[in-house]
Amino acid sequence: LGAWAAHFDARSLSPTQLSLVSADLAKIRYVYDSRKTFLGVLGSVADVASSLGSLAVCHVVCAMARVGSDRLAEQDHETQRVLLHRLEAQLLPRAAELLPQGISASASAFAKLRHVSGDLFDCFATVAVPRLAAFVPEDFAMLASALNATHRVLEESAWRGEPLRLLGHHAAESLVIINGAWSPRQVAEVL
Repeated sequence: LGAWAAHFDARSLSPTQLSLVSADLAKIRYVYDSRKTFLGVLGSVADVASSLGSLAVCHVVCAMARVGSDRLAEQDHETQRVLLHRLEAQLLPRAAELLPQGISASASAFAKLRHVSGDLFDCFATVAVPRLAAFVPEDFAMLASALNATHRVLEESAWRGEPLRLLGHHAAESLVIINGAWSPRQVAEVL
């Protein structure tokens, strides 16, 4: 990886490719090399954030969450904050493009990064609730974890009342129908 990083040029990649590189680097935990490749990729993503599609935003925010907000903040808190705001702004009008896994993963990642806004979680409610029947156990667990971590925002959000009841209803139906697919951790997250 060191040889690859030495010749890596973010300018030669499209915004989507940059999002995938950030996801791959986070997945293999190649985030603290001497060249600061991961941070360089995030910087390049910030420059092209307005060109990212919803899935690319999901890849980047999940990569950032995988690395962890505390570790990223040690490097440059302001850059992380600006990037998260840009990713949120890009995702809000495009969130309906995400599949259930992308919705729940994005919500979970933003919550892990402590980037929580009413607009963002209202958006997740708007796009998730009509598709709850298509969620699999991991989607329910990630979304429930995100909602649990953001309970202060949720008191004033679109998740109040019926959407939250529907989430519980669909999760319970899924648990009954495909019981063997649920792990104890997933059940605990939803409960």
